[in-house]
Amino acid sequence: MDKLKKRKLEKKGWKVGDVDEYLGLSPAEKELLPKKYAQIPSNFYENPK
Repeated sequence: MDKLKKRKLEKKGWKVGDVDEYLGLSPAEKELLPKKYAQIPSNFYENPK
């Protein structure tokens, strides 16, 4: 995110941060996220018809 957009959002009261800040993750938990994401089946997000 560019600095101007971040400043505008913060001025309007938004908090801008990382996923680990939002979820309160430890460094060890943050390292596990890509591994867990890779385990999700590729068709998980497809809309069933």
